[in-house]
Amino acid sequence: VTARMWYFVAFILGLILYKLRGAWLLPRGHQIAQLDSNNEVIAQGDFVELSHGNTHYFLDGEGPLIVFLHGFSVATHPYIVSGLKDYYVDYGYQILMFDWYGRGLTDAPDVDYTPELFLSQLSELLFKLGINGSFDLIGISMGGNLATRFTNLYPEKVSKLVLIDSAGTIIETNKHLINVMASPVLGELLTKHVTPNVMKTTQHKEFVDADGPVYEALLDIINYNLDHHPGFGRSLRSTLANFDMTNLEGIISKIGQNPRPVFLIWGEKDDLTPVSGAHIFHELLPNSQLVVVPVAKHMGLIEYAEEFNSEIVKFLKSS
Repeated sequence: VTARMWYFVAFILGLILYKLRGAWLLPRGHQIAQLDSNNEVIAQGDFVELSHGNTHYFLDGEGPLIVFLHGFSVATHPYIVSGLKDYYVDYGYQILMFDWYGRGLTDAPDVDYTPELFLSQLSELLFKLGINGSFDLIGISMGGNLATRFTNLYPEKVSKLVLIDSAGTIIETNKHLINVMASPVLGELLTKHVTPNVMKTTQHKEFVDADGPVYEALLDIINYNLDHHPGFGRSLRSTLANFDMTNLEGIISKIGQNPRPVFLIWGEKDDLTPVSGAHIFHELLPNSQLVVVPVAKHMGLIEYAEEFNSEIVKFLKSS
């Protein structure tokens, strides 16, 4: 009788959750970001249709090509606002920046968000834009992890590799929270109703001056994504569930067998992907240079844009 009662309770709870899915759980199906054409910051860039939906991108400048890969949750717009695109264009580069699936203004397909999904997005985007030659590849955080994986898969494509506060070796985060967020029902509830506060708290910790104008500008864009992209939360939860951001040492070692120049640049006070992880990259990549920017945390590329970008350009021009 007791077992039957629990089955009955579980059935009723499941039915209630199903009926209230729209209010309690994350939306299903292919989701599209809502574009506010009156927002001068957001209404920039172009779109191209790929296998899993439209991808939002920027391609600007003339000269050697740089492909920039953003991280887990902060899409391209904050880097545009920080002046990253214009910085490299002014130094004589062409730069491609785009939003990963489920981020920024790119569609959120109803699939598992695995490394393979993101790598296929990058490969297809390059094909659609007619980019056939080699280029310099820059990746930050999760984007650094994907840049490492891409370089291993397509070594002939990457002339120089730049990794900024990259995931791949050590990540200092709450593993229990990640496991809960990645779980089926409870994870969806938390992602939908707690993610906004979690993201604001996380981003707050990743800045040195968390009360300054740079952080406030980033927060405005994050809030826009939370409010205008119904697939954003689901893409984050699925990435947590299907993407191992660490244990990349084997792939890093393979890349290290290639004489390609690699540049590692880290924030000294990064407590998400700490400098100790940078030293692992450095040891496994004999042709790498490592620069540690004093004081900077995980979002140093935005908060200390001049310090980071000037070091990167110096590397790209000299190597």
